[in-house]
This record gives sequence, structure tokens and C-alpha cells, in this order.
Amino acid sequence: MIALSSHRRRRGHRAAFTLVELLVVIGIIAILVGVLLPALSKARQRAQAVSCQSNLRQILTAARNYMAENNDYMPSGYGFLPARGDNGRPGSGQLGIVAWFSIIDKYMNRKSTETYPLDGNSPYYDDHTKRRFNPVFRCPSTPSDFLQQVTYYQHPVAMPHWPMELNPACADPTPVANRVVIKPARSKDLYGHNALFWDTMAWHDATADVASMFWLSGGLHTATGLTLAASGIDGGQLQDPTKPQLRYRGPGADRFADPVAYPKDSFLNPNDSIAWWSDKGLIRYGGYPPSANADTWGIVWNFAYGGPRWRHNSNTTCNVAFADGSVRGLQLGREIAVGSDFVNDTEFRRYMIMLKWPNNKKDNHNE
Repeated sequence: MIALSSHRRRRGHRAAFTLVELLVVIGIIAILVGVLLPALSKARQRAQAVSCQSNLRQILTAARNYMAENNDYMPSGYGFLPARGDNGRPGSGQLGIVAWFSIIDKYMNRKSTETYPLDGNSPYYDDHTKRRFNPVFRCPSTPSDFLQQVTYYQHPVAMPHWPMELNPACADPTPVANRVVIKPARSKDLYGHNALFWDTMAWHDATADVASMFWLSGGLHTATGLTLAASGIDGGQLQDPTKPQLRYRGPGADRFADPVAYPKDSFLNPNDSIAWWSDKGLIRYGGYPPSANADTWGIVWNFAYGGPRWRHNSNTTCNVAFADGSVRGLQLGREIAVGSDFVNDTEFRRYMIMLKWPNNKKDNHNE
């Protein structure tokens, strides 16, 4: 009995850990966590980027299904029903809104309609609804506390916004009553390299009833002649939607290929990149991180809505769906000083958003 008891005590003594051994084990675990967490984070980011590209492919497929049933026309971008004929704003007896994502949503949820009611709660924007859209319209990389439902944007010339087409503030000498609102594009109007859908901003102050941010501003940077990716990728397309040079690639020669009128470093040549405000530039104009290279808290919204959101791969990649059916990530490039401003070079090129020059003046604005 004495021998057995002594044996048990010895076994119990060997089973205990010393403080040094515990510290060694904890240190090893900490090292492993430090090594594995970045790898897990990168794996999660890659999975989110793949899921985002899958979303864009589904959106593109649904848009093609719509085109197949509607004489090859793409869906409209945005409009009120009914709308005032002079400026596209809501008319009397407002019924609701029709948007590219509500039209496409019909091909994902057969019981849904192309229009949706303004029955939601939001103190900021006209676009508020209790309707919930397919989760495919929300990028998985969007932070969970950003409640906006739709975090992708559509090409605003291929799928035009009615209010912007009718906006009397546009620099168009044609009387409003005589303007011809452009129709959505057909396949024959598109180049294969045209960007149709892409990652865009979410706004932190938007409520869960906000579907999409659609009112845009911005445009040509007057001090430098630099076209900023402030609104709808190219401010000119929405600020002056009747100017053909900003919307299309001309027959035989590009309107912005003149090396005298538009120097190579002006970013106006179709082969040049569309500049995007850098963090440094936005901070200078009153913003603060997270700025336009991340989702915005409302400080820099004029530079954000409709523009590309570089939300993947540590805020360096924007996923884009193209007319040829491809979906790929475009990269945010180096920061460039232009005068007193700072912008980023990008893989987004102007020719990606310039459609074929319209052949029919009845369908599109022309010179």
C-alpha cells in the first residue's frame, strides 16, 4: 500500500506543468496565431472577392435576360414614376421608382416587380423603400454596419438616369421641351471592353431602407483640366450628359485624342486612366480616413457615389463586369501630385466607359 501510494504521488507530480512550461506553450500559441491570422484574413478577403465577382456575373446574366425580352435594350438606370418632363424629378401622384437593380431583381425573384414604392424611412434621400432586394446586389466585403442595400453601380450612359437626362442645369443650349432623352444602349452600341457594373460606395449614415445612392455631383477639375472619377466614374457623363465627347468614342478618331488641346498628362485621352481622388487629396479637402478608397462616413460623399470602390485586396481592387461577359478586378495605382492636388492613377480607362458613337440622332444626343 505504501509503495502504491508513493507511486501515485509520483505520477501526480509528473502530470503538473511548471510556470515556465505554461509560458512557453502560451508563447508558441501566440506565435502561431500571429502567423495564421494574416493568412486567414487574406483567405477571407480572397473568398469575398470571388463572391463579389460571382454577384456581378449574376447581375450581368440577369441584365442579358432582360435584354433578350426587351428588343435588346439594357434596363434604364434610374427614374421616378411618374416623373416631371422638365427635370425628371418626382411628378404628382408619385407611385414609386424604377431602377436597374429593381428591373434585374425581377429575373432573380420572379414575384418581384420592376418598380418599388417610396414607403421606407430615410431622412436623406428620395430612394427609401421597405422592399428588400436580392442579396446579390450587396458586395460581401461591405462592412456590416453600412446598411445600404445596393453596393454596385451601373454604367450611366448605357443605362441612363432619367433625372440627369432631363436636368435643365445641363450645359445644353437645346430647349428642355425639345431635348431627346437617350434610350438605354443595345448590344450594337457597346464595345466588349465597356464597363457595365462595378463596386461602388456605401454611406455609413444610410438606413436599412435606402436601396442605392443615385444623386451624383462632381466633374472636370477646372484648375488642372483633370477629369476626376467623382461621379459615375466620369463626372462629365452626369454633370453634362448631353456632351457626346464625354459619352462616346468618335468615328475614326477619338474626340479627346488631340495632343494640343488635351495634353497627354491631362487624363482626357481615352487611353489614359480616370484619376481617383487619393486619401491625401480628400483629407486636404476636409475628408478623413476612411476616405474614398474605403466606404465613406458622409464627409467626402460628393467624391464617392457612383464612382469605383476599391474595396478588395486591402482597398486596391475594384471588381468590374464588362460587356463581353468578363468580370475582373481593376487596380488602384500610384498616388500622383497634380498641382496642389493628389490623385491616384487607376486601371480604369476612359475608353471603358465610352460607348460607340450613335448613328441615330433620334435615339441619342449628337453634335
